[in-house]
Amino acid sequence: MTKTRDEIEGERIRQLIADVERAQNERSPEDFLKHFMPDTVWVTAFGRRLTGRDEIAEFTRKVLTPALGNQYARYEAEHIPSSGPMSPPSMCVNARCSTMDRRSRAKRRAARSMSW
Repeated sequence: MTKTRDEIEGERIRQLIADVERAQNERSPEDFLKHFMPDTVWVTAFGRRLTGRDEIAEFTRKVLTPALGNQYARYEAEHIPSSGPMSPPSMCVNARCSTMDRRSRAKRRAARSMSW
């Protein structure tokens, strides 16, 4: 069965979200940042809004360190729009971020809007 464009794009976006999660949990700022466009808007797990890759990079390099201790992230795609006015290479995706401990116990859940 042939996949539709929306199915293929959905798989690509879910993989991108998984890559962001892995980079964050491995405390790798450069791997985390490579997924963001220059005009991305990112809302942190604690509600801080960061606008633009430069601001996101400055913040990320300060906080994405071993000092995070036993805090990890889990991201789940909640809404991936079908093809329309915002189509690749830029998409607005709603993902839910859960702050987890090492044993995958949820500490906090928050919705995030991410543009890629």
